[in-house]
Amino acid sequence: MKRFVLKNFLSSASPILGLDDKFGQRFILFTLLFFVSGCASVPSWQTDKDTTYSSPKGVLPIKIIGEGNLGSTELNQPQGIVIDAAENLYIVDSGNNRIVKCNPEGNFLKEAGGFGWDNREFNLPSYIAMDIGFSLYVTDTQNKRVQRFDNYLNFIQSISSLTQEKPFEHSQLKGIALSRNGELYLADSENDCIWKLDPQFINVEKFGGFESGSGALNDPQGLSIDTRGNLYVADSGNDRIAVYDPFGNFLKELGRSHLNRPFGVEISSSDVVYVANTFGDNLVALDENGNVLFKFGMRGRGEGEFNKPKDLKIFEGEKIYIVDSGNNRVQLLALIR
Repeated sequence: MKRFVLKNFLSSASPILGLDDKFGQRFILFTLLFFVSGCASVPSWQTDKDTTYSSPKGVLPIKIIGEGNLGSTELNQPQGIVIDAAENLYIVDSGNNRIVKCNPEGNFLKEAGGFGWDNREFNLPSYIAMDIGFSLYVTDTQNKRVQRFDNYLNFIQSISSLTQEKPFEHSQLKGIALSRNGELYLADSENDCIWKLDPQFINVEKFGGFESGSGALNDPQGLSIDTRGNLYVADSGNDRIAVYDPFGNFLKELGRSHLNRPFGVEISSSDVVYVANTFGDNLVALDENGNVLFKFGMRGRGEGEFNKPKDLKIFEGEKIYIVDSGNNRVQLLALIR
């Protein structure tokens, strides 16, 4: 039946288009197949380059970024990092109260900040995130707010001033992450909880506090969101990664027997959980069930050695940038599969 309908359609459509019967039918069939295959494909911005990769077996040190001045001075206790689509790095240089932008080679491009409490000034900033519009969000920890910038480091707004309540007045805002829907998640290490703001940054919800039972947090730090919208929290004081669904319900914990005060977490699109294991001075990779895939590094100043690593980001499933805070630098590692 399907063949009959298709044959009749091709036969009737060819004369309408002014094409001879044989060539016209082939042309129309080719066009239909091309159109259908194009509609079935995933838009390029949603493609997942990491899902076809095998499980990682380890990493290989490639480069050290931050040896010497980056802009006005050297890095001083850097903490957070994010990477844009062009592989430019945005580093939270906490000890210098600034944000530093570098190109993929690690060369300085621009900086913004300085100590203070006015717009574009910081007091011990911690972590940084980027939305799909390339806006940057920085937790300005001691100023108890989040500052938003464009990717040229021009100030846009202070997020805390938009909320109906003032939940951050007694907070220590650390890790930050944004969902695909624009919801903003903030780790509060003072109140041991997660704040969730709606896309307009007005309504605020809280979860992960003492009332959460086995999901109660202790000194939460870095955050990451997987492809399903689940939130991964570096639950530093509990030596684990805590996982919540998008509504704040506790799902599971990972790595408790393998981690020591982790500050940074990054979940890949293939559900590999990479952890900056801060007090263990190493990088730990876990599968979605918490099994260790590999550990890398030890305390030191050499290549592939760390001193209190605090954050990390994956780029295109092939590279890991890890903030080696105590050594005042960023290390680039290549994944081995």
